[in-house]
Amino acid sequence: MSSPEERMWAAVLHRAFKDMTAHKPETRESAIGYLTKSSKGLSEVCEMAGVNMDSVIKAARHLKELDDEEGMVYLNVLMKDEDKK
Repeated sequence: MSSPEERMWAAVLHRAFKDMTAHKPETRESAIGYLTKSSKGLSEVCEMAGVNMDSVIKAARHLKELDDEEGMVYLNVLMKDEDKK
């Protein structure tokens, strides 16, 4: 079972993934830049969320390659899988 703190940091990652599909280009590009490459900040958020950073980056890179409709389906599946944990 995850702690309240882990769930909070997981929510930060969820928001960033949702931002990858935002209509506003600045929001979308910022989220893509944050989630698709390794950084100290992403590493710290992933650690606090109790998730593997490499898995987050892999999922974000996959989401980036999908069109809007496929991306929303993938994102919904990804979020439901994470909510089960």
